[in-house]
Amino acid sequence: MIKLTLEEQKIASKIKRLKDAAGSHSPSIFTICEKLPELEIKVDACFLSNPYATELFLDYLKKDLIDTNKLKDVLEFYPSQNGVIADVISKSIDVDSKNIFVGNGAIEVIQAVMHNFVEKRVIVNIPTFSSYYEFARGDTEVIYYQLKKDENFVLDIKNYIDFVKSKKPDSIVIINPNNPDGGYIKYKDLRFILNNLKEIKNIIIDESFIHFAFEDDEYNLISATELFKEFSNVIVIKSLSKDFGIAGIRAGYGVMDQYKV
Repeated sequence: MIKLTLEEQKIASKIKRLKDAAGSHSPSIFTICEKLPELEIKVDACFLSNPYATELFLDYLKKDLIDTNKLKDVLEFYPSQNGVIADVISKSIDVDSKNIFVGNGAIEVIQAVMHNFVEKRVIVNIPTFSSYYEFARGDTEVIYYQLKKDENFVLDIKNYIDFVKSKKPDSIVIINPNNPDGGYIKYKDLRFILNNLKEIKNIIIDESFIHFAFEDDEYNLISATELFKEFSNVIVIKSLSKDFGIAGIRAGYGVMDQYKV
């Protein structure tokens, strides 16, 4: 056990208070620097954005808005309604806009799904992103499926399906690639899970990190959005901060049955 000095204990207590106040996400690096100026931060271990994509975004920001003098209008006027944004996303992912729910970051989509569609019982694989159990309603039973460290946190497909069938939940959550371990479920295996769990009302697939996964040397993107077209119980959730590097804009979306949007 690591023994902390009295000063380190004070800092640890302050960090815990900041974490408790932050909710699902850890406190931002800006908040920590402001509230704990005595702390020298060398590594941000909770950095969930893509700096390379951010640089590309800034290039387009300059060319499309700053150089064209359109930035003032973007800042001065309210943004487009969600339906208009859904139309833009629709063209990129080849899904009808009526099936797209635009959120203030993926976190808002997660909260909406957990509050409005998940009912009596949900199965969440752990370790995973904490919001999926933190946002569960008080009357929802959260059942955890433990991924094993000695198996490198790889999901045992058959065992998982048997576990789900035995617990009879109305909803399950699959993060692919998983956060925080990066475990990836291949497309054919994901499809196998869906084929064997058609009785589940909501199969929530979070693919916020999907752009960092591939199954061949061509680095082709394989998205669960295609599975949504085949399985009506699939809800796909996507963050835009990881691959587009725009965490500060707070943008995310969900793809689901139009009666849920």
